[in-house]
Amino acid sequence: MGWFGWFGGRSNRGGAADANLDQSTSLPDIAERNPLDVWHFVTCRAFDAITLAPIANPATILDVACGTGLWSREIARLYPLARVVGFDQNLQQIDRALEEGAWRGDDLPPANCHFERVDALAAWPYGDGAFEYTHARFISPFVPVSQFGALLAEMVRVTRPGGWVEIVDAAQFTSHDPARQFLLQCLRQLYERNGLALEPGPTLARLLRQAELQRVHSRSATITTSTTGDDASWRVANDLVAGMLDAAPQYQEMGIASENQLARAAQQIASAAADATFRIELTTAWGRREPPS
Repeated sequence: MGWFGWFGGRSNRGGAADANLDQSTSLPDIAERNPLDVWHFVTCRAFDAITLAPIANPATILDVACGTGLWSREIARLYPLARVVGFDQNLQQIDRALEEGAWRGDDLPPANCHFERVDALAAWPYGDGAFEYTHARFISPFVPVSQFGALLAEMVRVTRPGGWVEIVDAAQFTSHDPARQFLLQCLRQLYERNGLALEPGPTLARLLRQAELQRVHSRSATITTSTTGDDASWRVANDLVAGMLDAAPQYQEMGIASENQLARAAQQIASAAADATFRIELTTAWGRREPPS
């Protein structure tokens, strides 16, 4: 799960948020963390929350396409009486994350959290209304636009009447640096040609309403990353560049950019004397499955 082949406490506030990742904010040591974990930390910091849906002591929670399972483990600690299930098609990724957490001694899975191997794009092995709260984050890299509605319908199906569905994704990537902006445009085109949406955030609330959820709300948060910032800022900015450059063969194969154009962009980025930032807008949207009247 992630844009490039990987790709806080509880709060129920509405509105918009801004987070400069160079600000002094408590974060774990992330120098060697998985990129997915880094995105988890900066997303929670941007929204000042691990979830925005107004859940109150849910008994069952589902984390869809959970990646390394970090969100699953943290929500399980936040609600120790809840049964938390995280699923992903790549259990090896979760196993590696758990091994690394055991080695660090700071991220052991709580007893109320467990993981399963499930393909998010196939039928899910859960009954109707099995969970009180269903969550998904950054699923746009692997869910085609044509299947987004079906996946949301499955999220609604497994959520009990009266429960909540929440989804988080990117809304916009921008950079003031021409070379980075060029690579972002290449990535957008690559996504589009593969039937994906790089920045589906603006559509999330509408999609939840189309899935017949009620009380739909959304909130935006903008984070600014810097190649000369703190560890979190540096990791996000450099992971973005590395991921976009790693996709260069696909840009060339699909006629999106030439080898010379990509080489020139890479050279400009490598030789840039000034700091270059990315501005990343995120959107979270949530809605309630209403009980039958």
